[in-house]
Amino acid sequence: MLAASGGKLREVGTTNKTRVADYAEAIGKRTGAILKVHTSNFKIVGFTAQPRIESLARLATKHGQPLIVDWGSGDLVGLGPLGIHDEIPVREILAAGADLVTFSGDKLLGGPQAGFVVGKPELIARLRKDPLARVCRLDRLLTAALHATLASYVRGAAFDDVPTLRMLALGEAEIGRRAKRVKAAVAAKAGAGAELALVDGTSKTGGGSSPTGERPTRLLAVSMTDGDAGGVERRLRDGDPPVIARVQDGRLLIDLRTVLPEEDETVAARLIEALRR
Repeated sequence: MLAASGGKLREVGTTNKTRVADYAEAIGKRTGAILKVHTSNFKIVGFTAQPRIESLARLATKHGQPLIVDWGSGDLVGLGPLGIHDEIPVREILAAGADLVTFSGDKLLGGPQAGFVVGKPELIARLRKDPLARVCRLDRLLTAALHATLASYVRGAAFDDVPTLRMLALGEAEIGRRAKRVKAAVAAKAGAGAELALVDGTSKTGGGSSPTGERPTRLLAVSMTDGDAGGVERRLRDGDPPVIARVQDGRLLIDLRTVLPEEDETVAARLIEALRR
C-alpha cells in the first residue's frame, strides 16, 4: 500500500530498542508523516524500549508532520480486565495525540473484515479524495454487518452480542459446567479405551490481537490407553464438522471457550465418533 502510494519507508531505531531521538534523526525535508506500527501479532521481550504515543505526537507537532498510528486490532472498550493488556483502546491513542489511527474491523472489534481510519477531519477528507478510497470501500452487506456490530457497542451490549467479546468474557466456572456435561455425554458411549477428566488450563488470545494474552479456563482432557491422542485429534480435525483440539503432554485437550453453547452436543458426538474408530 505504501509503495503504491509512492511513499518510502525510512527505518528508525533497532529491532528491540527505538527512541524518540531515532525518529527525530530520520526526519528530513521530504518527510510526509511519522508512522508508528503496533506489534499486534507478535511481541518483543527482554532488553526493549519504544517511545510513547504522547512523545511522538509532540515530535510530530514540532516538525509539522501528521502522526499516523497503525494500531492493528481495534480495542474500543478496554479489555485489560480480560487479560488483554497489549491493546490500548483506540480513543486513548487519539487522546494521546495521534492524528490518524488505523485498525481492523474484525479481530478484537468483532465485526466483518474491514479497515478503519479515524482521526482529524481534514486528514480524513484528504483520504476520501484519493482514487483508491472508492476501490477499498466496503460493499453494502459488509457495511450492514459492521453497522450491526458498532450498534451493539453504542447500546452497551457488545459483550452479549459480539461473539469475540462474549467468548473472551466467558468465566472459568461457566466453561467448566459445559465441559462437565460434554464429559458425561462422551463417557457414557466412548468405550474403555479413553479416560476423561476436567483440568485447569488457559485460553490463548493469540491471532492478530494479543499474542501473550491468556484467560483461565477448564479443559476436557482425554487420555488414550494406546497413547494415540494424536490420532483422535486428527480424526476430529478431518471430520464434518471439524473440531479443533490440541495435544499436550500426551493428552487431547478441548477448550469450549470458542464453541457456542448450542454446539456442545455436536462436539460430544464428534468426540464419541473419533474415539470409536
